[in-house]
Amino acid sequence: DRVLHVLEHGGEDLGHTLPAAPADLQPEFGEVKHSWQGLKPALLAVAERPPLDAEAKRAYRHVRDDMHLLTQASNRLVGAFQQRALALHNNISLALVLATGANCILLLVGIKTTRDYVIERQRSERALLESKERLQYLAHHDPVTDLPNRVLLFDRLEQALARARWHKHLVAVLLLDLDRFKTINDTLGHHAGDQLLKEVAARWKGAVREGDTVARMGGDEFVIVLVDVAEEHDVLKAVAKIVEALDKAFVVDGHELFVTTSIGISLYPADGAAVQPLIQSADVAMYRAKHKGRNAC
Repeated sequence: DRVLHVLEHGGEDLGHTLPAAPADLQPEFGEVKHSWQGLKPALLAVAERPPLDAEAKRAYRHVRDDMHLLTQASNRLVGAFQQRALALHNNISLALVLATGANCILLLVGIKTTRDYVIERQRSERALLESKERLQYLAHHDPVTDLPNRVLLFDRLEQALARARWHKHLVAVLLLDLDRFKTINDTLGHHAGDQLLKEVAARWKGAVREGDTVARMGGDEFVIVLVDVAEEHDVLKAVAKIVEALDKAFVVDGHELFVTTSIGISLYPADGAAVQPLIQSADVAMYRAKHKGRNAC
């Protein structure tokens, strides 16, 4: 009763009131361990499994009531301890020795503080969630530019087409290829090339609306999806801003670089009603632009 009073009402330092669990009874976080002591081997055997013969049944009846009493007391104490430990600001372990005089039975109970368990569990769950979120992010974004990759691009384009069908709007797919990017990679190295891709991505993100998507297909190819387009001439205005975003020189590793792009454009529904036909139409249009002399659309 004294232990229960301390557990339920506080007012005493449990770390001093109760001893630490012995080494052979140290539980893991959130675990309760029990150990029966003081039972003769024959009694211990019948206590752990149902008795089969008359002699064993007689032996079992001698200890059954005492064991039941100790188990109930243990459960009450463990429950009260777990509730109290949540409010503690120190970490403790609990070792209980419960005994009855008639049969000299001891029940040792070891508990690791629930506060420790909660803290550890929250830390583990948070780390697992962060790991899952990171893997999910990497599965849908380009590692160089942090732009949506092909998987996320196609998903967003599917959603944009669904909205366009409902609202009777246009969707424009722009496939952009940086002109002579290979020369930059070959002369300045891949690190400089990656840095240039990052800066191009940042400028293009700033040149489109929040609901539009700028994605990297791979290499020096990008795709921009313009959603909720009312008229075809609105696409030309958007393209002008995208081209203008490259007018200012890029400074990469101390080198001043001027970059141009060739752009292929396809429109929903005129050039296709699904993702793949629109991407393919834009790709064909982009190669036509390159054959015109680059920096064209």
